[in-house]
Amino acid sequence: MKKKTYFLILFFFYFNNINSNCLDPKPPLKKPAKPVIPYCVNKLEGTHTCSQSEITIYYNKIDLYNLNLDTYVKELENYLDNANEYVNCEIRKLNAE
Repeated sequence: MKKKTYFLILFFFYFNNINSNCLDPKPPLKKPAKPVIPYCVNKLEGTHTCSQSEITIYYNKIDLYNLNLDTYVKELENYLDNANEYVNCEIRKLNAE
């Protein structure tokens, strides 16, 4: 009896999975924007006339950008995983027809 119940549960989930709609993956909303280099930085000469507080603020913006970039990369990886699941789901549906 236990084996029969187990088989019925597995069959139900398998059948339900095949006939269910595949979830279309959604990409991340947007890439994080790089912080703007302060006006007091001369990129060509590699010098600056910034105060220490301006440099600190800029470095904090860079740190926040890096955190947001890490989050964005993780969202892209999740999107890729979900896209792979979507493709496999569609293939299963085609094979079940």
